[in-house]
Amino acid sequence: MVKVERDNVAFNFLINSGEQRLKRNKIEAAYSELKLAYDIKPYDEKLNQLILETLSVLCVDENNYCIEFDKIFKRAF
Repeated sequence: MVKVERDNVAFNFLINSGEQRLKRNKIEAAYSELKLAYDIKPYDEKLNQLILETLSVLCVDENNYCIEFDKIFKRAF
């Protein structure tokens, strides 16, 4: 399998897994999956939206996530 194809498979898996974890209210686990997907495709619009939504929830509970939120928000927009 070519690296690009392998990256696409991994990216799609991580996005789907992150979305499923969000639906089950496993926010930190979802963020972990989405962050891995971000390492593959940092400029994917859907991914950035999911990460921002996830970080906005985590930011309320833990200030450390607010810094990450700001960094990704600035890059996305």
